[in-house]
Amino acid sequence: MTVRYLFKSGRKSRIKSLKKYPKEFFYGFNHLLESGVDAEIIEEEDLGINKDISDLLVFINKILNLIVDFPLIHFVRLIRKENLILLNSSELIVATTNSFGLALGLLKRFNLIKKPILFLAMGILPLRASITKVMFYRFILKKLNIFCLSINEQKYLSKKLINKKVSYLPFGVDIKFWKPSKVKIKKDYILAIGNDNARDWNVLLNAWEKDFPELKIVTSIPIKTNKKNITIHKGNWGKGFLSDQEIKDLYLYSLFVVIPLKQSIQPSGQSCCLQAMACGKPVIMSRIMGLWDETLLKNKQEIIFVEPNSVNNLKNEVSDLLNNTKLYKKLSRRGVDLVTTIYNSESMSKFLLSSIMKNTNIKTLKNIH
Repeated sequence: MTVRYLFKSGRKSRIKSLKKYPKEFFYGFNHLLESGVDAEIIEEEDLGINKDISDLLVFINKILNLIVDFPLIHFVRLIRKENLILLNSSELIVATTNSFGLALGLLKRFNLIKKPILFLAMGILPLRASITKVMFYRFILKKLNIFCLSINEQKYLSKKLINKKVSYLPFGVDIKFWKPSKVKIKKDYILAIGNDNARDWNVLLNAWEKDFPELKIVTSIPIKTNKKNITIHKGNWGKGFLSDQEIKDLYLYSLFVVIPLKQSIQPSGQSCCLQAMACGKPVIMSRIMGLWDETLLKNKQEIIFVEPNSVNNLKNEVSDLLNNTKLYKKLSRRGVDLVTTIYNSESMSKFLLSSIMKNTNIKTLKNIH
């Protein structure tokens, strides 16, 4: 029997390329294979998710998204006979996107999917979700094993879903790939990177003073600026606009990393923050409600926090870090220590795989150390 991971895109291409790539966004898949477990990656393309979509289906999907944010296209594709047969031949299904999780949840409620499902939920219910959406999600998520990547989001979702167990999965990055390296910085620059809608690029642009070093922004979101010390580069993990090595080099050759965020309950900026820390780079990040663990991330110890939507606060902290060598070295050292000991993909995989064993006939994973 096979454990099947459902992803959007980007995983198979990395495996086929034979180039080195970080393992964190595979969520334990590689570790299962190394342990001799039969595991398979299924991407949206394999299920025909975005193929031959009628205008009517697109229209209805938009309406449902407005009302309850339900992925009708995913549901319609997954309900096809061949896809149901494939999924029901699994030992376990791991849904790594909200679209897959919600569609599978409804199929599970209709008893069309009979296998256990682990759902990695990220920002599935916003802070001001309508009661209609909350009630609908209570129904369709009832039979799923739900994991959140933030303690605060886990508590929030548990409260909203009522009598539904929601677990916390400590996300971690691949420290065999993301690691410090002594490089000669040719030109000082500060890096900001990310594609989710919670990035507050306007605050960052407005905070950037003309005497600051160059700011390199890497994103697929269209933004513009006339400031001469800001450059914008196109980047998207799934579509591979930049290779993993190129992104790693951007971290390594930067002075530090800035992650400006809008208020959100999901752990936005988490992967970028931990990747930067693993590379020995200090991080300035907005303190949002979705912060994954407030007990382990302390201001001016492992990270520098700024208030969301505060141009002046961000401006002042950037200026301070540029001129505070002692703080810079402490943040760099403690960030590396934190990722090495806790927030690494090995620890994340062990945590997730223990749940996989509880929900399947897989009882021994000999090669997980």
